[in-house]
Amino acid sequence: SRIMQYIKARIAEMYNKLMGRTGPFWNERFRDVIIEKQPNPLYYFFILLWYLAYNPVRAGLCCDPRDYAFSSINCYLYEDINFPIPITRHRYFGELGSTFAKRVSRFLLFEEAYRKRIFDCF
Repeated sequence: SRIMQYIKARIAEMYNKLMGRTGPFWNERFRDVIIEKQPNPLYYFFILLWYLAYNPVRAGLCCDPRDYAFSSINCYLYEDINFPIPITRHRYFGELGSTFAKRVSRFLLFEEAYRKRIFDCF
């Protein structure tokens, strides 16, 4: 928890300095969760990736997270994609299958589960 506190404090400090503002940066609605300590960390991690990917969709910036210019979700969907900054796929992605195609196929099941979870709430 001290590591997270330090990281969040430095980010808030840098952001406030950059934007010329003062005051709190993080709200209580932001929750820290150690993924590896969840009952099913692999499931939690991939649902979290899709949750983050769908943020621009929920904000009305695009209709599909694959179309959002700043999304990293495509690095999990396309093997040879080239981003302006290097992105490393999480080791959990490697656990989804022996080939990239199998991993993507299983990864897309998490998108389906995420979408079902979201739309079942309405």
